[in-house]
Amino acid sequence: MIEAAKNFYPYIPVGLILKDKYENNEKIKNINIPVLVMHGEADQIVPFWMGKKIFNLASEPKYSYFTKYDDHMMEYDDKLVLALKSFVDSLN
Repeated sequence: MIEAAKNFYPYIPVGLILKDKYENNEKIKNINIPVLVMHGEADQIVPFWMGKKIFNLASEPKYSYFTKYDDHMMEYDDKLVLALKSFVDSLN
């Protein structure tokens, strides 16, 4: 959350202001179950590199659904359904 806020407000000490820090970079390292990271390259709220970073920090088994044209609100289409189904199927 802090990194995303710094993207929009680089001159404000957002780390001191934000009540909820959502320190996902640290938390993702402690998750020991399968993870699906989804992110669209056209996201104007959370930069795409942040989704890639979370994916890279995640432990195996990990899966990704990265799309070129989706923004912060992903399109619910056949590709998304297939990715979700594949992830759920991998859990069995």
